[in-house]
Amino acid sequence: MARRSPSSGLLTATWDATLSYSGANNRINQAGSLPEHVVATRPDSNFSADYFAPLSHLVTLNAQRKVGAAQLAFNVFGRTLVADQFNANAAPPDSRQRTHAGIGGGAVQLTGHVRLAGRPLRWFTGVDGDYSHTVVGLYAVPAPEVDSLTDSVRANQVNLGAFAGGSWELAPTFAATLVARYDYIRLPYEDLLDPDQNGVNIFRRISPRVGLSWTGLANHEIYASVSRGFRTPALVEIACSDPAAACPLPFALGADPRSTPSWRRPTS
Repeated sequence: MARRSPSSGLLTATWDATLSYSGANNRINQAGSLPEHVVATRPDSNFSADYFAPLSHLVTLNAQRKVGAAQLAFNVFGRTLVADQFNANAAPPDSRQRTHAGIGGGAVQLTGHVRLAGRPLRWFTGVDGDYSHTVVGLYAVPAPEVDSLTDSVRANQVNLGAFAGGSWELAPTFAATLVARYDYIRLPYEDLLDPDQNGVNIFRRISPRVGLSWTGLANHEIYASVSRGFRTPALVEIACSDPAAACPLPFALGADPRSTPSWRRPTS
């Protein structure tokens, strides 16, 4: 197991920036199920060749500066992941999963202060986005023969978002906050062995948040908020979303999960 996390920074009269890198190269041997008498005496035993070996790299750039009376901040990142997982099955053949994933993106945010009806208002607005490329391959491993590809899927996902909000001090100890975010996600699913399973999933959602806070007691704050959020389905949930079709990816949590995309059309 190896890990590296160097970083460097820049501080000038106008810019405050930090560039960081994080990398990890691990190999985790997995024992799988063990008999109870073995667990009681030698819980570190391993009767199988199961393992999980991920290799990841992450580069992040954060920077901010003053723009007039406002503060400009942005973030840029890139991440890669290559993972190899082997499972020795009770009945042959054994199985192997190889995952290749890469993602890059960033965000820009502008914050400032104004006065509204004579009271301070702190505001912010910004946009973010990223693009990810993921390929998952499943292989049968019939020893001593070479691996045989059984399933292969790919997804090139685009995420775009815009957000804005403000916190208005209605009284010296009472403030109201309103925030809204809009997300657009394009998640195409490609079965590289069976193109009839291909499809494009589009998700659009506005997520609002309203909050109130009171600081009338020393060293205490009382607040309440109401918000709505969502997440896009994971690749395995998209792959297994059709109850009438077999799931091409391993899904150990039960039957096909319910997944209702906002819009879907077949790809040509």
